[in-house]
Amino acid sequence: MKLDCDIIRDLLPSYVDEVCSERSRAVVEEHVGECAACRSLLERQRMTDFSAEKLEERELNGLKKIRSRMKRQTMISYALGILLLLLGWNSFHGFELFSQLFYYLLLPACMLAVYQTGKQEELHMGRGGVDLWLSVGAAVLICISIGLLTLSLTQALEGGAVLGVPPEQAGPRLAMLWGVCFLMQLVIMGVLLYRQLRLKVENRFRLCICITGVFLLFVYVEALRNLVDVTMAKQNFLQMSAVVFVLGALGTLLCYFRSRGRE
Repeated sequence: MKLDCDIIRDLLPSYVDEVCSERSRAVVEEHVGECAACRSLLERQRMTDFSAEKLEERELNGLKKIRSRMKRQTMISYALGILLLLLGWNSFHGFELFSQLFYYLLLPACMLAVYQTGKQEELHMGRGGVDLWLSVGAAVLICISIGLLTLSLTQALEGGAVLGVPPEQAGPRLAMLWGVCFLMQLVIMGVLLYRQLRLKVENRFRLCICITGVFLLFVYVEALRNLVDVTMAKQNFLQMSAVVFVLGALGTLLCYFRSRGRE
């Protein structure tokens, strides 16, 4: 009996918390039906664990954890937005502070930051609507950015006007158009972040699409600034696009399949 009581008392916390197996539950219930001492201990544990004071303490601890998590996620979101704004200011105002390699290394770090902006079990998948159209808009902006580059290079090789201006003015014109695409990507990203943090919509993979478009513009502008030979430009831009797309696709797919795995 002493050995049985020791075993049962080890099982009581799991029994009270309702996390033990069905077999363990049956053994505990059978034993406490016969043992007054263990039955009394079970009642005391139930009163302790489910007392008003204990429940209030658990509730407060849960609220503190939620607030701490929300604060951390909000800070990450703000930091990411400020970082992209500063990088955009650097790229589109002619400051040569960073290389293409820097952007290649920073892109996965930003993807990781995006992944940290939402706790997986707290988010729900959006079913179409605003979030879907925002992600489509981000993808369209990527296509427009590539289209402007392709058109510019084609017109430059033909020797005529580029984007409606003389070739020597084509660089600033193209950078200005890319700057507009950059700002639109940031706006879309801001809305997606807001809906994720406030409305708990799973938008991390959509945010990765926006970041891919943003970093594509960063490396394009950096390459345009250092462009020497137009005839080799297509190959260089193609290589840069491939690197950014591979990194961006990995981050996007990781977030997407992890979110789909919860359904």
